[in-house]
Amino acid sequence: MKVKKSFLATGGFSNNLGILGLGTKQFKLNKEEFIQALNLIDFLSQEKEYTVLINYMKKKWNLRKFV
Repeated sequence: MKVKKSFLATGGFSNNLGILGLGTKQFKLNKEEFIQALNLIDFLSQEKEYTVLINYMKKKWNLRKFV
């Protein structure tokens, strides 16, 4: 089974503060968090096998006990 997250994301970065808008939510992020969020959005926007997503979460966030 292949899955893909579909959403609209907008954002910008200036004066050491990033603002990321996802749907009706807005987040203020520092530079490191902003880059990580953009990488995650890019990763989730690409179609992937379900097992690839689960393995990514296990590796990145140590979710072995939850999944």
